[in-house]
Amino acid sequence: MLTWQPGSVDNAFKVRSREHTEIRQYVVVRDKPKENYSLCRGVAKTKVDPNVHAIIHTSAQPPPLLEQEPSMPWSPIKVIAKSPEEKLAPASRVSLGKTCSVEWNTKVKEIGKVDKDCLVTLISDWKSVMNA
Repeated sequence: MLTWQPGSVDNAFKVRSREHTEIRQYVVVRDKPKENYSLCRGVAKTKVDPNVHAIIHTSAQPPPLLEQEPSMPWSPIKVIAKSPEEKLAPASRVSLGKTCSVEWNTKVKEIGKVDKDCLVTLISDWKSVMNA
């Protein structure tokens, strides 16, 4: 699912006004009436805790760690893309330590679903991080 919200100038584009917005990607764990996470440096970015992140990908195999990126203790999460055009960047990471509510009226675009083989692992890893 993709959505936009107020953001920084670095990730900005115009939307009928001068407000800056950025696209955010989320993993929806539970569907209720209406958190991918992509960094150009993965978890090598300063102030990003690798212990609460996992690789998330749409490729056949998980992408390798990025240059200077520390290892992450959680299993990579594979997403089955809704269409061949939908691809996650190799630097995509999911934050297992941040739960976000997505309002029911937020405009979203489905990019795919977590692979059945990874779904149990994703939920288990998320619960482990949240209970730590």
